[in-house]
Amino acid sequence: MNNLERAFEEAEETAAALLKTVQSMATQAKRLQKAAKEGNIANLEKIHANLDQVLDDLETAVATAQESWPYSDDDVVEHLHDGYVDELFEVAEDHDLRIYERDGQLIAYPSILSIVANDRSVRIDRKKAPGVRPSSLVALLIKTQKKKPRFSAGAFLRALHGVYLELTRERGNRSLVATETGRVVPLDLVYRMFTSMPGASREYTRTDFARDIFELERSGEKVTRTGWEVSFPSSTGTRSGKGVFSFIGPDGSEASYYGMRFDKADQ
Repeated sequence: MNNLERAFEEAEETAAALLKTVQSMATQAKRLQKAAKEGNIANLEKIHANLDQVLDDLETAVATAQESWPYSDDDVVEHLHDGYVDELFEVAEDHDLRIYERDGQLIAYPSILSIVANDRSVRIDRKKAPGVRPSSLVALLIKTQKKKPRFSAGAFLRALHGVYLELTRERGNRSLVATETGRVVPLDLVYRMFTSMPGASREYTRTDFARDIFELERSGEKVTRTGWEVSFPSSTGTRSGKGVFSFIGPDGSEASYYGMRFDKADQ
């Protein structure tokens, strides 16, 4: 199996041929109905002859449609595991869509894709896509890029500040953040707080978290209603890759984040 897109294209073509034959059968049925209503014996005889040919054509079209899909479920699963991403990239390139791979997920700003091979499906932003045909997915991703993002910068900023206060709150002269890091909180720790419920990290991945930080910065909304300003300081961790959250923006540039802090905003 080396071209899922072509297989879908051929299946679509056989479906179109079948539909055309079905329409021919419907046309003959309407003519037959009219001839019977009028009592036109000559037309009845002609239509009966035509029906024999249309029926042969229909049987052929049905058989062709049934045989048009050449792959088993195992073939599809294997291709989704190995080969599908390359094919998706190729189709995306043909349509001037940029897709990047990070941490086992695909990023086509602002969408995040996950290939669920065993389920023979693709998820876009945690929602199951209608299908896995590469050209259909690319069209859906391009359509999403043209929509206004539904990201709520204010809500995410408040959530970050709440976690920050919890992590830096003194507990008997101690806080959850090590003293040597000062008031910069590692984002890895913040993410673990966000996904502390069982299974939460599957629903809200590291890439999802990185995208939200990226969108927050892109929005320009940095100050909470109570006057605390967020920042995402760089660290040696950003260079080493340990504990780093990365996302790819619409221009293809990579944004990396390691820690965050809140300071009282200037009045």
